[in-house]
This record gives sequence, structure tokens and C-alpha cells, in this order.
Amino acid sequence: SVRTSENATGSHTVNNKDMEGIYPVTSAQKRMLIQSTIAQDSVAYNLYEAVHIKGNLDVYRFINAIRTTILMNEVFYTKLLLYEDGIFQVVGKCNIDIPLVPFEKGSLDEYISRFVTPFQLGEAPLIRCVILQRALDEYIFVYDVHHIAFDGVSRRLFIDSIVSLYQGETVNFGKPYKDYAIWQEKFHTSKEYALQRNYWIHKVRP
Repeated sequence: SVRTSENATGSHTVNNKDMEGIYPVTSAQKRMLIQSTIAQDSVAYNLYEAVHIKGNLDVYRFINAIRTTILMNEVFYTKLLLYEDGIFQVVGKCNIDIPLVPFEKGSLDEYISRFVTPFQLGEAPLIRCVILQRALDEYIFVYDVHHIAFDGVSRRLFIDSIVSLYQGETVNFGKPYKDYAIWQEKFHTSKEYALQRNYWIHKVRP
């Protein structure tokens, strides 16, 4: 059996990791988890955007394109969990709720300030989305993602994937991020890594 206990960081301590969907984390993930844990109430690592859409939009087709893009990128529904012997990422499916909200009046800035809230890296998903409807032919797609799953390049790929799927095109989502984490863990135990590490230690040593 597996027992988990939630700690103050919002992550979970797990006493048995002998189950599927558990993978190592990268150095960048470890660093960001530590920084996020120190500032749990901060939204400094939230990346958000409001995409304005004008014209005849098939809302449910658009929502399906968003949901498919998220579900095909498992980094969005990956949790970082603390085990007895380290930090690991756990990949598992989760529900993605993308509501359509009437928004004929009101301040968009004020709505976004309420919408953008801190993420708990021990909980999935690491993205939240909403579609605001201003009028019959005017919408605003708002999304908020934790930086551990998203960057500037990801933003372009994310939007491009949604548009392509909405238009009925095929999208190649590439390899999952966990594959890189597995490669990095193996590389850190290799002779090549040891040689490079020793070289740079002696190179920068005063």
C-alpha cells in the first residue's frame, strides 16, 4: 500500500514509490520547487495571458482543442512529490475544467487579478483556463500556468497547437518532458559527466 501525508509546502511525502507514473525530476524542477516552497503565496512563477478572439467561434470545438492540447502535454498534469529518498514527478491524468463565463461588463484586469492564484506543485493540473464571452462574436481566452510547466517558447507552441486542432489539423506534440528528466538522471551517473564535472571544478577553482 502507499501512504501519503500532506506537508506544509503543499507537496506530499510518500512512503512507497514502487508504482507506475513516477519519474525523476530535472535540476531545474528541483530548483523551482524549492523557490516556490519558500514563497508559497506568491504568483511570481505564474505565467498568464488573455487572448482576445473576434468573430464566429465554435466554442465547444475550441474548448476541445484546448483540452486536447493540455492532455497531450503531460507536464501540465504532473505533480512533484517528496519521497523518503528525494523529489520525484508523478504523471497521472486529471480533469480539466474549461468554463465558458459571460463577461459583458467589468474590468478584465480585475478578473485576471482574482483568476491568477498560487499553484501547489503537489497538486495537478498546473494550468487553469477560462473563456470569457463579451458578446456573440467576442471572446477572451484566459489561461494561467506555473512556470515549471511553461516558458516563452511553450506559449507559442501552446497557442499554435490549439489553433491547429481547432482547424482540424494534426499536431505533433513531441517527446514528454519526463524523458529529458530520465536522460539527465542517467547522464549524472555517467563517466562523461564525471569527467566534465572534474574539468570545470579545476577550471574555475582559484
